[in-house]
Amino acid sequence: MLIKRIEKCFVKHKDSQNVFDDTVEEFFNNNYLVPFPCAIHKEDIVEFIFTSYISMRMRQYAYMSNHKTKSTNKVKKKIAKLISK
Repeated sequence: MLIKRIEKCFVKHKDSQNVFDDTVEEFFNNNYLVPFPCAIHKEDIVEFIFTSYISMRMRQYAYMSNHKTKSTNKVKKKIAKLISK
């Protein structure tokens, strides 16, 4: 449930310049309660989950968007070669 909520916030801010900060702010501004049984370790574990998950999603999104850009660049290069000859 926690990861689903983080993912919803990430999707809203994936194209933002400050993806990480905006995602965290969105999550906590909506007053999502973080269910965790141990009050002593809650802060450390939730922080680790947030940083790990959002960092992984940022890398994944960047890889996918770069892959799409490379595909369009290949097509543009092929067209440019055809036109220049």
